[in-house]
Amino acid sequence: MLSDRKQCTGCGACAAACAHGAIFMQADELGFQYPVINQKNCIKCGVCQKKCPVMNINCKQDVFQETTNIYAAWSKDKKLQKQSSSGGIFGELSKDILDDGGVVFGAAYNESLELHHIAVFSVEDLPKLLGSKYVQSNIGNCYTQVKKYLAENKKVLFSGTPCQISGLYAFLNNNNSENLFTVEILCHGVPSPEIFKQYLKYISKSHLHGEVVKEYSFRNKKCGWKNFCTQARSDRHTYRRFFYEDNFMHGFLKNYYLRESCYQCQYAIPQRYADITLGDFWGYEQFDYPKFNYDRGASIVICSTMKGNELFSGINNRIYCRTVPFDDCAAYNTVLTHPCKMPEDRNKILNIFHEKGLVEMLGQFQIPPRPISVKILSLFGKLPYHFINEVLPKVKRRLTGKRRS
Repeated sequence: MLSDRKQCTGCGACAAACAHGAIFMQADELGFQYPVINQKNCIKCGVCQKKCPVMNINCKQDVFQETTNIYAAWSKDKKLQKQSSSGGIFGELSKDILDDGGVVFGAAYNESLELHHIAVFSVEDLPKLLGSKYVQSNIGNCYTQVKKYLAENKKVLFSGTPCQISGLYAFLNNNNSENLFTVEILCHGVPSPEIFKQYLKYISKSHLHGEVVKEYSFRNKKCGWKNFCTQARSDRHTYRRFFYEDNFMHGFLKNYYLRESCYQCQYAIPQRYADITLGDFWGYEQFDYPKFNYDRGASIVICSTMKGNELFSGINNRIYCRTVPFDDCAAYNTVLTHPCKMPEDRNKILNIFHEKGLVEMLGQFQIPPRPISVKILSLFGKLPYHFINEVLPKVKRRLTGKRRS
């Protein structure tokens, strides 16, 4: 018997640990992966239960360590910032590992825009892992690959959701090799892969003249970091919407089709599992921090271990960073203190999807009207973004005689 279905995160540690091939991961009707036991191959050894992070809660850190440091940070590399969802810190960390002959694991789309964890070995392939992807990724055999590369004495950076990091540690018997570096994202919860798959078909039919979606971005920065867009491209057409106008994003941010375990996530707490935690520093402009272009993106960086601090210090000359209080980070990132809440009408929404289809489900969402500032932004394109966020602040400082501190 494995963990309760409502608590299972789909990390895949049980399947990876089974030496007899008695466990495989199978998608349910929403596309979420769950372990299934082949009773013919099972010898009742109990290894799967011992490796399950849900059944064996073994928090890597019970309290904030003295080594925990928290920063606001972003890369000085504008191209990397543009490719990244927030401040480009993951890309900078990854470059150091790759330049040292190491391996970086992260989530990437395949040709069908299904999300899988893969390994990259060069900086040229790193863009595959950049950018937020709001679907649960399939780990596949990555835990086994990590173990293999560590045995070969290679440096490994493994990135993923906190439950995937926990699954990796469990698979490795919490053997925290000096060559293993873990980076977790601040996770709002993972949406349904099946609903996203159906949504891509809907976009193709409704907005791309029937052409297949070849590229998809959840966090396009064309209109800035805070007013980011979703964007889909086919061979000849482009679909773009501000995130709050996009139906899939609306349902995601309202928590309608997250995995059930996300609503009781044991990792949505200040004590972090990974060496480094990365996320958007939402609400940054509410605090008195100087030297910041608010619309290029800023990252929260939580270094919870000595290894994390050492890895982060290695990129110090390529980034801007400053220490910040935990409360400032948590003010607009509530998953640092508690899981997201399940909507009361979640079952109703999902029943509509199962019984009547995606379009009928999307019709239940009330998309808010555009703010006037965003209407101006969309009307004039890139000019207001550059003018409002870069030119006007400089003019204001000259007129008032103020300088950036």
